[in-house]
Parts: sequence; structure tokens; C-alpha cells
Amino acid sequence: MSEYRSHFEASDPEEASVDSYRTLSLLAVFSFLLGLASPLLLLSILWGIAPLCSILLGYIALKQIRYSDGGLTGRWLAKCGCFLSLFFLVMVPTQWIVHRQLVRAEAKRFTAHVLEMLKQEEITEYSRLQRSPFSRPESLSLGSLIGNQFAREDFVGMLQQPALRTLLNLKGHWEYQYYATEYQTVDQSERDYIVQSFAINWDDNGETRTFFVDVKAARSEDPKLGKAGWQVTDLMGGVRPVAQGGDTPRI
Repeated sequence: MSEYRSHFEASDPEEASVDSYRTLSLLAVFSFLLGLASPLLLLSILWGIAPLCSILLGYIALKQIRYSDGGLTGRWLAKCGCFLSLFFLVMVPTQWIVHRQLVRAEAKRFTAHVLEMLKQEEITEYSRLQRSPFSRPESLSLGSLIGNQFAREDFVGMLQQPALRTLLNLKGHWEYQYYATEYQTVDQSERDYIVQSFAINWDDNGETRTFFVDVKAARSEDPKLGKAGWQVTDLMGGVRPVAQGGDTPRI
């Protein structure tokens, strides 16, 4: 009789199904769903709440599953949610840092080119680089600047800039050297602004003298053309770099 009872208990399908039933952890499900929403962090930093909550819920879910003695399942959902969240939490700041460094390198080349144009006294090229990169002409002549009233007024106003006049008065007998990136930011339209500081060295009766200039530049992108361009926004002279106790410049 006992052998028959033992055989009956082992082969009862209803009892076997009850013994094998395990509950799917809701926290694991929510962790997975929030992990799937983590790519939204690429659109806005405000979406960072999604991967953070996913990791928190995933951790709690894994802990509950571990101590449930087999009563809870969903371990792979919680792990996937945590993995996706961690991936985007690491990727987005890394992408931002890399982009920032690339923009800084581009700005360094562009601002050095601007100073090279001024050293060669190509004032019309400097005037051209102050215009929008997507609407300025390929070349600009002094005649076209003088012939147009509005262009002439802008050109005359540009020549009144103290730093520009100082560099032009040195008549190319000066050297420039990159010193530091003084300021970098991005506005709401995803336009990059940067301030590059350069040391200007010139010979004064056998004695080398130095002063600093800040070249302010802006980088904008045209989605239709699929390219980006730079323009000069200002040239400031007689500045003191931040590393030497100067104030942080602003755009």
C-alpha cells in the first residue's frame, strides 16, 4: 500500500505542476523595460532616470530571486535590464567627452588659421570667416566689401576692434602660439562655442614681448548638407589666461 501511495504521489500531474510553478518577478520585468528605454538618454540627460531605476530594480529583483528558494524567476530579465542600463550610462558620457575633445581640436586648427590670415594681413579673409559657414562666399574681395553699404559698415566696424588693429600694426612681425582652451559650451540649438587663448610674441628692439589674445569661435551643423562649419565671433586682446589668474571668458 505504501509503495502504491509513493508511486501515486510521484506520478500525479496536478501535484507536479504545482511543485514546478514559479512566479515571474515584476521588478525584473520593470528593470528590463526600463533598460529598453535607456537609449532615450541619447536624446536628453533627463532620461537618465530610466537606466538608474532599471539598475536599482534589477538589483532588488536579483536579490529577491536569490533568496526565494526557487519561488521567483526572471533572473535573465533583470540582468539584461541592468546590462542595457549600464551600457548607455557609460556610453553617453564617453560620447560627450570624445565629441568635446574633437570639437576642441577642430577649434584649435580653425583659430590658428584665423591668426595665420591676420599675420599675412589677409583682412578680407578674416572678414569672410566672420560670416556664417553656410552662407559666406568662397572668396571675398575688398571691392565687394566697399561697394556694398552694409558690408562696408560692418567692415569698418570690424577694423575698430583694438586687438585686430594691434595685430595689423605689427605688420606680420609677430608669432603666435596656442596657449589653452579657456571656455567651451553648447547652446540649446546644439551649437558649439569655444574660446582659444594664444600667446602673441613680437620683437621690440631686441627684446621679446608677449601678450595674449582670445579667439572666440562658433561651430554649427547643417543637417541638410550633413556637414559642420566654423566662424569667428570675436577677437579679444590684452587678456589674462585663466591659468594666470584671469577671469573665465564668456561667449
